[in-house]
Amino acid sequence: TRGYAGAEQFGFTQSDQRTDIYAVGVLLNVMLTGKLPKDALAGGRLGRVVRKCTEIEAEKRYRSVADIRASISNLLDLPEVKGRYAGLDKVIRAIPGLRSDKWWVVVLSIIWYSVIIFVMGAFFIEEPAPDLKFWVLGILSELALFILPYFCFFNFLGVWDWIPFTRGASRKNQRIIYTLIGIALIAFGFYLVPIEVW
Repeated sequence: TRGYAGAEQFGFTQSDQRTDIYAVGVLLNVMLTGKLPKDALAGGRLGRVVRKCTEIEAEKRYRSVADIRASISNLLDLPEVKGRYAGLDKVIRAIPGLRSDKWWVVVLSIIWYSVIIFVMGAFFIEEPAPDLKFWVLGILSELALFILPYFCFFNFLGVWDWIPFTRGASRKNQRIIYTLIGIALIAFGFYLVPIEVW
């Protein structure tokens, strides 16, 4: 894109990942100042990151995006997860609901997962062993009560764009449609719950 291309893209040297680093620096500058670096250069602590990203000579730039992230984290004193729990943090942050930056979404998700585990336990610890119909109705009601509504309410895996009749709708209309579908699924799930559970 014009204004975002490093000097090497004009035939001076070979392009590599540092060409993208240049573009990231320009983007960061635009986010901070509203202008390209040639018109106004960001100041302050983040200005140093922008200047290093947008060096004319690629060798003087950051070598990777991880280096940029580390610099920004250090400048802004952002906490970084290190050591033995770093992998666990990645796994937890990959779970839908727990990766949100909104505390109330995380709390609701934890409650939601706890209810799913509790209800599934009620189905599968039943004594004496239930018949096949009980198992089938139990699994179908679990899907309708918990799993499918989650997809509908939170657009998990982009499900709102899967069904053809809602693909062209606005996000607001999609949210309304899928909220209603989610509520209908929950009602259907309660209908399916085997009578033995009650």
